[in-house]
Amino acid sequence: MPESRLRAEEDALFLLLELNDALFPIGAYAHSYGLETYVQQGGVHDAATAGKWLRAYFSGSFLYGELLSARLAYEAFGEPDGLEKLLELEAEVRAARVPRETREALQKLGRRLAKNVTKIGLPFAARFDDYVKAAEQSCSHPVCYGALAAALALPERTALQHYLYAQLSALTNTCVKLIPLSQTDGARLVASFRTCYSAYIDRALAAEADDLCLSSPGLDIRAMQHEVLYSRLYMS
Repeated sequence: MPESRLRAEEDALFLLLELNDALFPIGAYAHSYGLETYVQQGGVHDAATAGKWLRAYFSGSFLYGELLSARLAYEAFGEPDGLEKLLELEAEVRAARVPRETREALQKLGRRLAKNVTKIGLPFAARFDDYVKAAEQSCSHPVCYGALAAALALPERTALQHYLYAQLSALTNTCVKLIPLSQTDGARLVASFRTCYSAYIDRALAAEADDLCLSSPGLDIRAMQHEVLYSRLYMS
């Protein structure tokens, strides 16, 4: 393999690590996506039940919501009518996200991601800036991330892999804090997903556009109940 190609792939890898790292602050640490309700109601109370919740979330709501949204945004970005398709995707994602807190969470994270990347001077295509301006306050995190990955010419599957792992790591950390669990339990939870990553990515890449935001009523109900919890550590 030519040295220039190896260098380009290495640069892309480090860029993805940067964008998805918790130290690239976009506020993800402030959201539990309804997990806090499950913990307060006793449905998630130890490592075993945390694992069940994580698998339910990532194989359903996350896979067909955020991961599929990111994939569709990535693929729409390079099309001639890409801007229109991205804005249509944003509208669909907003309409399908029933709980107010989680809908607002995705928008807050998307706006912060867009603001950060435009301020630090990443070499993205000009069309990404057009999308951010057109979306204004409505750009959601998965759509923004997918469009950004395409604008930076990052490999699609690799971009989705990094996005998936970053969100799993963040929510596992939330489990450790909320339940609480030991750091070893948290590490075991993350490790238990090693055999799942490729299957999740394959399903997201094979899904149809009509599969976007398939309903997860249990998760939606707990996310809506979170709005009226007596005490809360997280915004969603």
